[in-house]
Amino acid sequence: MLVIVGIVLAAFILIAVLSSIDKKPSIGQANPKDSAIAAAVGGQIGWPTPQWPDQHKANLGPEADNGRHTNPIHGTVSGFHFVSYRTQWTFHPSSSPGVIFTYDADAVGIIGISQNLPDLEIISAHGDWRATLSGRSFDDRKFTSGDADFDTKWSFYSGDAGHAKPLLTAQAKEVLTILDQTVGALRIRVHGGVLHAWFKAKEDVRSQDQPYLRYLQALSVLARILNAAAHEHQPNRY
Repeated sequence: MLVIVGIVLAAFILIAVLSSIDKKPSIGQANPKDSAIAAAVGGQIGWPTPQWPDQHKANLGPEADNGRHTNPIHGTVSGFHFVSYRTQWTFHPSSSPGVIFTYDADAVGIIGISQNLPDLEIISAHGDWRATLSGRSFDDRKFTSGDADFDTKWSFYSGDAGHAKPLLTAQAKEVLTILDQTVGALRIRVHGGVLHAWFKAKEDVRSQDQPYLRYLQALSVLARILNAAAHEHQPNRY
């Protein structure tokens, strides 16, 4: 119970500390070198291990497993390991042969959530995201949170909705609401012990070191809430 109370307090504290993040990060000047960015968020250049990108290849990008992933930085935040990098992928609409759209995004992986959590995709209604991965739609996995107003802002997908839905606690919704109001159109994926998060950004926004660090902290709070919710609702499973 004390753990849950602490998580609730942490979520509400985020309302204040995240208020300085622009909903759509603006880029004023060229980004500093990766080493300066890494130092600003308490990390270091590179992937967590040389094998990490291959081990998580299918989930490094939000919509495609053949994207280009660059400028990785890794470190620790609020008790979790994290990796932050840039990702770029292309989309070929079947309705327009020969047309190619190229997207760039900021990508984060919060490492250390329970390996046994059900796969879960959380997609903002504001981001023009497609409910696809590597050309395969997962619309058939869509479920609702049970909160009609909240469900207008986010869409939820899982192959195990019965176990995924209880993870969307009031505290999880609070943090997602804060992220929606401050960072903007996020896409979040829980898979294989990692909480992945993306938002589209043409330029590298990590030079905004303090807002970006708060963003990493918010994601770590969400990861901790999901872990706690899993243990509370399915203590024998997790």
